[in-house]
Amino acid sequence: MAFDIAALAAADEADCEIVDADGKKTGWVWTFAGPGHPATIAIDNEMNAYRLARDAAKEKAQANGRKWKGDGESPEETAERLREQSVNYIAARLLRWSDIEMAGAPYPCTKENARAILSNRAMGVVIDQANAFLIDERSFIKRLATN
Repeated sequence: MAFDIAALAAADEADCEIVDADGKKTGWVWTFAGPGHPATIAIDNEMNAYRLARDAAKEKAQANGRKWKGDGESPEETAERLREQSVNYIAARLLRWSDIEMAGAPYPCTKENARAILSNRAMGVVIDQANAFLIDERSFIKRLATN
């Protein structure tokens, strides 16, 4: 029987279990959209449009003999903009998370709640794990059944 190349397609979604600062599993699972999922395609298209617009502005300035000065951001502003882009990217690919509480009350999975957690520097362990999970191509590899 011939090999079916469809078996190589990335999973549409995958789970990432958050671990605490000591590396212990918390039971809190975030489910992310895979590379071919519409949510991933939409955020990738948004980020590409931003980069293309920025590149076009740079080329226009250089074509007119002006020095490209970027957005005129300080290094701190650039770092903050990049962090915000990362938060937005992760939140856009987040499909759901398992039930959790915040200060004794249910804390549902919403884009706003995800951004709040990811933006909270005291919870940096979460954004670090989410970034690492999304960057690692193996996170979305379908596991093939063994005989």
